[in-house]
This record gives sequence, C-alpha cells and structure tokens, in this order.
Amino acid sequence: MEKYYHLHPQKKHEGLFIINQQLEPGTYQAFVGSVAK
Repeated sequence: MEKYYHLHPQKKHEGLFIINQQLEPGTYQAFVGSVAK
C-alpha cells in the first residue's frame, strides 16, 4: 500500500454520506466500518 486515507464522510441526508476527496486514477481498496446508533 503506497497511500492511506483515513476519511470521515459528512452526512448529507438520511442514507447519504459524502466525501470531497480527489483520488488519482488507479486501483483502490475500501475498508468500511460503521457503528449503529
């Protein structure tokens, strides 16, 4: 892994979260964790 981004999305509305992050072209892996309230 050459780069690692630890991002926290902003909630836009129920069920939709956004991140304003430019990513270079290439192959990516996502590791997602969530916590129920």
